[in-house]
Amino acid sequence: MAEYNYISIDTANSLGQKTFRDYPHPTLSSIKKLGVDLSKHNGEVDFEMLKKSGIQYVILRAGFGKSAKQKDTKFEANYAKARSVGLDVGAYWYSYAESTAEAEQEAEVCLSVLNGKRFEYPIYFDLEEARQFKIGSLFCTNAVNMFCDAIETNGYFAGLYMSKSPMMQYISAETRRKYALWVAQYGSKCTYPEPYGMWQFTPNGMLMGHRVYFDFNECNVDYPALMKERGLNGYAKEVKPAPIEDNYKYLVVIDQYDTYDEAQYKLKMIKSDHPRACIKKIKK
Repeated sequence: MAEYNYISIDTANSLGQKTFRDYPHPTLSSIKKLGVDLSKHNGEVDFEMLKKSGIQYVILRAGFGKSAKQKDTKFEANYAKARSVGLDVGAYWYSYAESTAEAEQEAEVCLSVLNGKRFEYPIYFDLEEARQFKIGSLFCTNAVNMFCDAIETNGYFAGLYMSKSPMMQYISAETRRKYALWVAQYGSKCTYPEPYGMWQFTPNGMLMGHRVYFDFNECNVDYPALMKERGLNGYAKEVKPAPIEDNYKYLVVIDQYDTYDEAQYKLKMIKSDHPRACIKKIKK
């Protein structure tokens, strides 16, 4: 993995900014896959520099709310630039829904924005508004299910982004176990007690060549392989050819049976596991 190149502390301090090193954070060498999430708020991003700095994937804000007019104004450009430098891509939709009907509308708009694109990382539902939490845990859980189920019905791999504490407080354990989890918890360690796929560990990452903060994320799941294997997020499902030896190993030889009907019965019994099996008569 490339060495991570961060803006120098002196430069950052001269800008009146705190740097990544001013906050608790994991040891950089221990990070499995480092990525950033991006929206219009990051401004113009040098994607070549991101890749050279060791960033392996980006999670892009596709939009927010329930209107097509709320598509992130940088989404198309960020997607194209990430593709041009070979970075893997995921997406998230920031929710303002206050009913399950609105969560469904948000999913419909999100799907229209994603249409025609491929993603190596999940499509996340971003739930973090205080007024949503005030409605209660039943609403929050149902909103997550409504959005994520709609996303998955259309062939995408759905996930949930939330801070650790509200995720555990407002989302049922059953729902949390259904989708890919992207947990925000700032510090040197993620203490979410169950399996999760991605961890956002600081909102104050700095990268060489940029004067804005980046959210840094660690991923511990091979999502790109998963999407390709399952045929999700715009990928066609991989069909693994049967081993060549199947042509010969699973022959049903007529002369080993008293009748042709017995050979047919044997073939029927093994056909589901060995679709290339066939009947062959031994030459005398």
